[in-house]
Amino acid sequence: MSESESKKICFIITPIGGDDQPIRRHIDGIIDESIAPALKDKFVIQVAHRMYDIGSINSKIISSVFNADLVIANLTSLNPNVMFELAIRYCFGKPAIAIAEKGTKLPFDVIDENTIFYINDPKGAADLRDSIIKFENNIDYTKTDYGSIYSAIGKIAIYNRVESDIKTEEVTPKDLIEFIKEKFDDLEKITWKVYAMNKGRDY
Repeated sequence: MSESESKKICFIITPIGGDDQPIRRHIDGIIDESIAPALKDKFVIQVAHRMYDIGSINSKIISSVFNADLVIANLTSLNPNVMFELAIRYCFGKPAIAIAEKGTKLPFDVIDENTIFYINDPKGAADLRDSIIKFENNIDYTKTDYGSIYSAIGKIAIYNRVESDIKTEEVTPKDLIEFIKEKFDDLEKITWKVYAMNKGRDY
């Protein structure tokens, strides 16, 4: 088995832009100075605009988003394609690390995800590299419930079962505790959002 065959796959979903556009230099710099140095010992790094195989690029991207052991999503500029591909990843409960340039205002749908914000300069690239290493080291690749989409679908199933079983007195203590815990979590999030609005801050 070759060294590359023994490594996991990390696929990067990111805005691309044309070869002569500032966003391309930004993105390539982050890949080469932060992501690759952080993960190269454990992962083969793949990114769509550096794929040179023939065939449908869209099919390759979707396949890579699904099959990769890890996805890193750069949310800088809030590119619609990036958001779509991240949503695909989360639909299957697979791990993804979200990053974004400092100052990016994340939309409501992803604001609860733990995102690494970076400054796009040499020191910022080094800090981002170190943060990616720490985040990756804490990933449990045996888990299959990463991301808000997958967990929300799971919660719906639990809620429906608990609410139905309560009527027939068949609910288990474990399900009831989980049901209550999720309700408290939802209440806490709402409380913090109201607090942030009153303080003029965005959490």
